Amino acid sequence: AMAESGSQALLEVLEAFHQGRALGIKQDESSVSYAPKIEKAAGLVNWNAPFDQVHAQIRAVTSVPGARTKLVLDEDHVFDVFVLPGRRGAKCQGILCGTVRFDEEGLAIACNDYWYRVDQVKPQGKAFMSSKSFANGYLRKNK
Repeated sequence: AMAESGSQALLEVLEAFHQGRALGIKQDESSVSYAPKIEKAAGLVNWNAPFDQVHAQIRAVTSVPGARTKLVLDEDHVFDVFVLPGRRGAKCQGILCGTVRFDEEGLAIACNDYWYRVDQVKPQGKAFMSSKSFANGYLRKNK
């Protein structure tokens, strides 16, 4: 739907330029801002932030350079994974930010206000998979 409406708007603007009904306006140089290249380090998820900021960060770096985090279950079970944008879970008060929890819904990671429900993870060298598949395959195998 967005592609269709965007292409229609582009055609209308091009037609207006062709007919002389649309004029270019020079950009105000004082309101110009520079957006630096997103570096790999920007993909490391900051779980100490509120859910809305975490979600915005993950969306901003998906798919390049990718949102990545360490899932620390205990000292013997630490997994480097990429995550895709998820959804807000329940409030989490008094829980250390970055705490990982697996339950019947899959994976949740504590932000400073809500649990971040992660539906898809990508372990190193593997394809994206559901967090439930990750838990069933990796966690049971590594216990």
